[in-house]
Amino acid sequence: MYLSAPLCYYESVGISTNILTVNVGSSSIKLAVVSIDESFEITPLATVSTSGGDHQQTIESLIDELNTKIDTSTLSAVGYRVVYGGQGQSGPQDIDDSFIQRLQADNKLDPEHTVPFLKALEVVMTRFPDVRHVACYDTTFYNDLPRIAQLLPIPRQYQSDGLRRYGFHGLSYEYLLSAVKHEFGDVVAHGRIIFAHLGSGASLTATKDMKPIDTTMGLTPASGVVMSTRSGDVDTGLVWYLHKKYDMTIEQYNHMVNYESGLLGVSGSSADMHTLIDEASIRPESAEAVELFCYDVKKAIGALSASLGGVDSLVFSGGIGEQSSVLRKRICDGLEYLGIQIDDEKNDRHELTISVDGSGTGVHVFSTNESNVIARIAYQHIHQEETI
Repeated sequence: MYLSAPLCYYESVGISTNILTVNVGSSSIKLAVVSIDESFEITPLATVSTSGGDHQQTIESLIDELNTKIDTSTLSAVGYRVVYGGQGQSGPQDIDDSFIQRLQADNKLDPEHTVPFLKALEVVMTRFPDVRHVACYDTTFYNDLPRIAQLLPIPRQYQSDGLRRYGFHGLSYEYLLSAVKHEFGDVVAHGRIIFAHLGSGASLTATKDMKPIDTTMGLTPASGVVMSTRSGDVDTGLVWYLHKKYDMTIEQYNHMVNYESGLLGVSGSSADMHTLIDEASIRPESAEAVELFCYDVKKAIGALSASLGGVDSLVFSGGIGEQSSVLRKRICDGLEYLGIQIDDEKNDRHELTISVDGSGTGVHVFSTNESNVIARIAYQHIHQEETI
């Protein structure tokens, strides 16, 4: 079992605990119950998930389904993935009325995740009123991002409001970093690594000495590379142009860049990468969407290699990164100058290491597991009183 974070992040507290993890996306929900022993080893007990639908009704149904698989009265805590931590949130915290009020006030930056999360939270807290509820932030991983990588090139006065490049998918990257350490050892884990979390939401992050150096997402999860329905980075003048020419409101623009853009917007047919690959030979628009995605990710790898001063390892993860050998190949073609060379047979078999033997940069494919990280963070948090 891969560790969710380096062992030095945690102190053993000698208690075995059952924890429910809640991972609410903008259009999906995953619940998992795990047991954690005193050495932080995790045993999965039950998992349920779904996508689409009303979040409150959906999570009610998921909890009912979970109850058919496991006795949820054994739970000691519920840990939640919270996408946006915001200014001053450096670690996990108990969810109470003040937390909810703060999140409601801060949801201007990421309403696409915060609103469905709050709806789901209300249901879960009602169904499990007698256990600790712990917020685990995606942005915590980037708390110590180098100052220059945090800065937004806007008037300095807005920094006091917490406007900075935060980065997201931090729980996934925390897991992947520790998985690399577990599989390949300290030397590789402390090297110059570029992680590519490529799924419906997509981002890349560079680490060195097991610390984040830079990332593609910034203030909000709509930034960075092209995603399924999110635009990624666009010209900041676009909002003014669309307003002047089409009388587009701020609300309409926000909806467009989050729900109508990316692969869906370019292809005009689908936000699903696998569908677009299948359509590419008969629909030029679908082929262009796939090509743009690969081009954008390739550019990001080049940029992050510059921030690292080179690259020792490239790690693919996420639904697209794990499952599509075609896209991994297309992304890596042309990156030979970075020592990146793919072995086609290994890549087609989705092996752990898909780079050519002896190549300068190791290329790897890992499954991520945010639930394990959430559970470990929540476990440590609820037992921290015993370690003091």
